[in-house]
Amino acid sequence: MKRPDRLNRALLTLLGVVLLAAGTYGLVRSYGGLGERDEAEPFLLDDVRTFVGRNHDWFWPVAFVAALVVAYLGYRWLRAQLVPKREPSRLRVTDGEDELVVDSSTLDDAVADDLERSASIADAGARFTHLDDEPELHLEVGVVEGAPLSEVRQYIEGPVLERA
Repeated sequence: MKRPDRLNRALLTLLGVVLLAAGTYGLVRSYGGLGERDEAEPFLLDDVRTFVGRNHDWFWPVAFVAALVVAYLGYRWLRAQLVPKREPSRLRVTDGEDELVVDSSTLDDAVADDLERSASIADAGARFTHLDDEPELHLEVGVVEGAPLSEVRQYIEGPVLERA
């Protein structure tokens, strides 16, 4: 699992726990679970209620627009997370009567793993395209700070491409 995935899951889990706790607190308080006095008292502070009451002409439209913006940003983020997976293309290699069929995603993962074995490469991604005619290999390589780029290039052009 990559770092952005871990960060997304950690932040969403934390947000979920906070919202669950706030919702549980509100429900328990509204049903008198914290005592009769808490049930009857307003949830918001006096200053907040006074501010909203004084500015109700513009406050609620602004709150509505802010809620729409948050909903739209949430929708865009969710769409980015739910990118449809591409159908893996297959590479066919024939040698006489023998035929080998390999999913391109398997090749992608193998090349990325091979790249990440180098001490000079922090993270890598690979994607094969156009497997039917002339195969193309697209690489994304994160190089460790201070690593000599000539060595990285030699490693990619040498052992990595030979094994690919």
